[in-house]
Amino acid sequence: MTDQPSGSAAPGGEPKYDNIARVKTLVWSLKQSVQGLIKISAAYISHNAAVDSGLKAPDDKVLPAFDKAFEDFHSLLNQIELHFKTIQECAIQQRQSQKYLPGPDKYKAGPPKTEPYMDSDQTMNYPITNIFI
Repeated sequence: MTDQPSGSAAPGGEPKYDNIARVKTLVWSLKQSVQGLIKISAAYISHNAAVDSGLKAPDDKVLPAFDKAFEDFHSLLNQIELHFKTIQECAIQQRQSQKYLPGPDKYKAGPPKTEPYMDSDQTMNYPITNIFI
């Protein structure tokens, strides 16, 4: 898999980002980062074991940068954590909007209700809207 932005162009021209798809691509990158980190760690361990046993001199071989690989790993973890927090906030916001905002059924168009305004001998009808109901 390649690490490309997930999402399609929205009608307004801005790309729509899907946090779940982005987490999936980041997990793939995290897997590759862990593999690289383990390989670098194994190279350091074998090099240090060879130096300790006297088979190699301390500066025989230049090893890859462990710190950079470790920072890349943690950077990916932080990105995944932020996307999970965003997903969680969106779910909470959706749950609350469904709970506190009226659904589209409240605003269905139809003939307005009428109630008598005056006594039965002189009636005057007026429309009642369901705004406060």
